Amino acid sequence: SQAYEFPTVAAYKAFTTDFPVGKIIHLLDRKAEFTIISGTGTANELNIIANTNTSQSASFNPAAVVDIRQVGVVGDGVVDDTAALQVAVTYPSIVGHESLNVRTTTSIFITSPTHWDMAGMKLLGESTGDSNPWIYIRSSNVTIEKGNFGDGTNAFSKAIVCGDYGDSDLFIRNINICDNKFLMAQLFNAQAVISGHGRTFELTITGNRFQSTHTYIDDPGNDNDGANNRAAIFMQNGAAALDLDSNQSWVIENNRCISFPFFFNNFSIGVTSGVKIRGNIISNGMSSIRAYHIYDCIVSENIITDCTDTMHLWQRTTFINNQVIRCGQLTPFNRPVFKVEAGTSLNVAGNQIREALGDGALIDGGNSDFTFGPNNAIYKCGGAGLVVSAPNEYPGQITGLSITGNRITENAEEGIKVECNAQLRGMTITGNHIAANGLNNTGDVAGILFENPSNFALNDITIAYNTIRNNDVVGGIQVAKTKWAVKFEQPASTFAEYLITKNVTHTELLVADDRTGGSGTGTVYDNFTLDIADPMLVGMVWSRNYDRTSIQIANRRGNGTPIGSVVPLYLGEEFFDTGGQNWYKGVGVSSGPWTSANWKLIS
Repeated sequence: SQAYEFPTVAAYKAFTTDFPVGKIIHLLDRKAEFTIISGTGTANELNIIANTNTSQSASFNPAAVVDIRQVGVVGDGVVDDTAALQVAVTYPSIVGHESLNVRTTTSIFITSPTHWDMAGMKLLGESTGDSNPWIYIRSSNVTIEKGNFGDGTNAFSKAIVCGDYGDSDLFIRNINICDNKFLMAQLFNAQAVISGHGRTFELTITGNRFQSTHTYIDDPGNDNDGANNRAAIFMQNGAAALDLDSNQSWVIENNRCISFPFFFNNFSIGVTSGVKIRGNIISNGMSSIRAYHIYDCIVSENIITDCTDTMHLWQRTTFINNQVIRCGQLTPFNRPVFKVEAGTSLNVAGNQIREALGDGALIDGGNSDFTFGPNNAIYKCGGAGLVVSAPNEYPGQITGLSITGNRITENAEEGIKVECNAQLRGMTITGNHIAANGLNNTGDVAGILFENPSNFALNDITIAYNTIRNNDVVGGIQVAKTKWAVKFEQPASTFAEYLITKNVTHTELLVADDRTGGSGTGTVYDNFTLDIADPMLVGMVWSRNYDRTSIQIANRRGNGTPIGSVVPLYLGEEFFDTGGQNWYKGVGVSSGPWTSANWKLIS
């Protein structure tokens, strides 16, 4: 050791700047005595472990990482370590230890940059009714990683808050919360395990595990409750009043969330942008993702299973390559698993939405320039595959909606159901495969159904290049035709302008327009309908643009010859005698009555 004297704190700091930590370690062999003659400064400003006297003579550790046990953390799960931990988190780099169970009773405030490697340490936090967070981050450049938060008994758990509830001008950035485990009980007033408030930018939440020992009870009458606004991750702008230029740059990826609502945001003022929710596994919760007033939000490659509440997306969101399995709720509201509200310039593509308890997906009112597809697969859901509702809860027209290139199959009700409770303009349904829907067997089902109980105008509807087949009362089995490819079901006169062309259908009726005296132009041309053969018939024919095809029978069959007993339907019809194993062809040239000469044995 060697003694150094500095006239001021600033002089000491200049010394440590001129001589990097590595060199000081080499020269001073880890420790030295420092005496500050004048000036002010705390132990942590000087990067010292503990003061030795009031004159600021201190034992200085120039090493880059401080073990929290050196500042007095006991970590036995009983002793209140709040004060010692508060000292520890003010060092630039601190490390915990997996053997420590640290009990705190009030919030720990992080007010300076720090990298905290908890190294498997468990932070128990408070278990009382106090809903204050365990850790308050009020500084930029903070990392908290590899920790264990809670033991499943903390009834009012809120582990980490980034920002400040009361100071809307607090601006922090570069916060990293990575590779931690959060085992919580209930949230109640705590809002979230991790909360971002006000002006929190560049928040990265990756590789964490969120798990609750509590079963959340959903409010079935509230489609937006999201476990009463509770979630594993909560974004609250509040009085910060961010705007479209405020790219908050949040990255939430590769987390595992069990029995929690996952992401919830609540903006009382303003909007924001720049949130990426990617590669997470979310299960057994309520609202998996609720992203309102977040523009340019990307939700991709997540696996979401067994979540009871609806997932909500807002404007300018990209939702791609996700799997949403066994979610939603059938009763009492038949809630879909996926809901887009008031969207503008959204893109929803490459997703699997399957085995939903209610409808598969809902596109709500106020949408414009929105593309649903390509390559979404919606199947085996308890209601309709895709519902377009203008509006469901949010007012406004749906304009410029494109539903293209999707597979919508084996759902209980219609493939696509359009509920027209407001104006609907410029909608295209193209290139979709809509098949084997109507599995609930309650009646005839249309591949695409338009309902318009309020008589709103339907303008510029184009339905083209779709394959629509076997959406029927017997559940898609090819022993009966689909009743309708497209049906307009409206109780009174209203304006409807639609074009239906280039579709391929297995239908009894290509289009059913049940409006009473409706006006507008409905154009149907150049479609192909395929009649499904009777079980006793083999073969079928494509016919162009007929509501009901003429049945061309490639062959009929029966035990016995057709001569004298079967009337040919047309010249050239074939018949197979299953008893004699002989083929016959209808060769009659007269218009009738047909005679035995009109059937000839094919040799």
